[in-house]
Amino acid sequence: VAHKGFPEQKPLPEIMLQMIKKNQGFRDPDPTLQTLRDRGISGPALEDFRKYIKGLKVEYQVPNQPNTRRVYKMNDLRKSSVDQRFTLDDGRNMSVGEYFQREKNYRLQFPHLPCVHVGSLSREICLPPELCTVIGNQVVNKKLDETQTAAMVKAAARPADERKQRIMQAMRDAGFNKDPCVNEFGITVSEQFQRVQARVLNAPSLEYSRGKMVQARQGVWRADQFLATKDLERWVIMSLAQRINNNDLGNFAKTMIQQGRSLGMKMSDPIKYVLLHEEDRRLGRFPNGHALKQAMLPYFQEFKTNNVQLVVVIIPDRPPDCYSKVKLAAEVDVGVLTQCLKERTFNRMNPATAGNILLKVNA
Repeated sequence: VAHKGFPEQKPLPEIMLQMIKKNQGFRDPDPTLQTLRDRGISGPALEDFRKYIKGLKVEYQVPNQPNTRRVYKMNDLRKSSVDQRFTLDDGRNMSVGEYFQREKNYRLQFPHLPCVHVGSLSREICLPPELCTVIGNQVVNKKLDETQTAAMVKAAARPADERKQRIMQAMRDAGFNKDPCVNEFGITVSEQFQRVQARVLNAPSLEYSRGKMVQARQGVWRADQFLATKDLERWVIMSLAQRINNNDLGNFAKTMIQQGRSLGMKMSDPIKYVLLHEEDRRLGRFPNGHALKQAMLPYFQEFKTNNVQLVVVIIPDRPPDCYSKVKLAAEVDVGVLTQCLKERTFNRMNPATAGNILLKVNA
């Protein structure tokens, strides 16, 4: 059984809303079409949208004008309908918005959204996104992002019994044994699975403090105090994410310390909290990996001098090479131990997650 992702049939403004929601904080309200009309789309959401539309086919049509229907392949984004200008065959120069107002008798609802460049690369055909709808079920060869991959795994994962029944039904539907060509060669295909000898290994027992043995059941077990613990007295929390504040870092530290004590670890309060974007205003809203590395290096060198045992670093989804830059700057260039934590994991912090993190840290 194979699974593949296909683009959903949706108007481009709705896809823009999905990209904005994907890149905003979990506390932020869901964006609406009014949000899109007032603020437009920018930053990481705009880049995600640009990558998503490239190579996809869209259906273009002006409302209530069926004779305008066309199908195009999208190439890239251009300026907004207000700023994108072109010259007609009769020599008149006007913006995309003016063209639709005068020639098509249609007033754009989202004039400040970027236009979509479609059709031949040698021609500048720019369409307002509100008049374009992605055609569903197109065959595309694009790598799924993390969110899409998680959704695909969730959709594809099925219990073994259900998967077996589906495969057997597919074999019956294929009807190989009823095919005259197959019968001509004297071939038969069994509709039953091949049986092989196998055995189920018992899950290993886990030893915790004071010789307590815990048995895992179906890959799950209740954690107890660690068998051997290490003290964490000098540690730092650094955030590279812009939507996190000092209160968030303080609450995270409390959760970690409380869970650490329940697991037998001795943990002190962090000696420092660092909000990198507030400390270094030169980073801007969307820094690249190199800029982040250069901004982090002085802090890691300071931590090394002050004998910091561990730096917990909260990393955002962007830039994509953020994790590698942290590890390169801290553990290769300076020699400071780090534990990275994704911003989305940080925002869903609970004792169980804290325990999993401390399991790695204590090791």
